[in-house]
Amino acid sequence: LTNEYLVKTRKTFVNTRPCTVISITDIGLERLKEYQTTFESLFSSFGL
Repeated sequence: LTNEYLVKTRKTFVNTRPCTVISITDIGLERLKEYQTTFESLFSSFGL
């Protein structure tokens, strides 16, 4: 994950679901990498 991706992800969730940001932060960056594809699919479905 690039910093740009993380910033985009953080801004997106801050604007929509603040509680999700906390959950993702708790997971940690290493675990977050495992879900990158899932997040990209989720963003694509929302047209982000």
